[in-house]
Formats: sequence, C-alpha cells, structure tokens
Amino acid sequence: MRSLLILATFALPLAACDRSQEGTQVAVTANGSGGSIDKAGEVKIDTPAFKGAFKLPQINLTAENFDINGVHLYPDSKIASVNVDGTAKDKVTVRFTSPADVATVRGWFADQFAKNGTPVKVEGNTLTGRDDDHSFTIDFSDRAGQSDGVVKIRGA
Repeated sequence: MRSLLILATFALPLAACDRSQEGTQVAVTANGSGGSIDKAGEVKIDTPAFKGAFKLPQINLTAENFDINGVHLYPDSKIASVNVDGTAKDKVTVRFTSPADVATVRGWFADQFAKNGTPVKVEGNTLTGRDDDHSFTIDFSDRAGQSDGVVKIRGA
C-alpha cells in the first residue's frame, strides 16, 4: 500500500505534463510489490490491493523537482529515472543529465551543500554526504561536454 501512495504522489500532480520531450521513468518497490511509470507515461501497479495499468501524459522531471537537504540538481538538469526501493532502508536512486562538464557540476554541488550546512566529501568524481536521517552519494561521469549523475540516498 505504501508503494501505491508513493506512486500516486509522483503520478497525480504530473498528469498534465507535456508529451513533447523525453520523459522520466519512475519505479517504486515496497514489501515485494510496487509500480512504475515509464518514459511514455504507462503506469503499472502491482500490489496486494490493486493490480493494473493505465496511461498518463509523459512525465518530465527537472532540476527543480528534486532536492537533497534543500539543494536542487544543477540548473537545467533533466531527470532520466527515479527508483524508490522501500524493501530496505528507504533507498532512492535518481539518474540525471546536467548541461555542464563533471568538474563544473561537482563543484557546484559541493558549493551548494556547503552553503546549506551539509558537509560533503569529494573523492574523484564522487560526492558523499550525510544528515541525521540519510546518507547519500552522487557519482558523476562525462557525456560529451555534459555530465551524467547518479544520486543514491539510503536511510541511516
């Protein structure tokens, strides 16, 4: 049931999204059941209480739709996928692309976390941090003058 509520949280406010751009894939798992929204807007839910599929307009999540401790993604970033795994300690994985090189994006994140009072450690192309409830990592890789990033958030 928790997965259905999480999925609805993503799906319902986004029902009027524009279908003209690439979409964001969303997957939710909890207690062996869950649901997903693919890039085309196909919603699939498989829980003990409800099983089915339906179509929503394409979902396009951007930098402003996600934050860690008040820090949004690098400006104009596009979120490719969100995976929420409630079967363990609230694991969340977010994959995104930013319109700047790795050094610029990594430095921007480090600066923003420092301004918000969240200490982070930078090792190579990985940034790690922690607050009272969660630990997180952001791994960056080059993509022809842009950056791909993977955020992983885990419960404490």
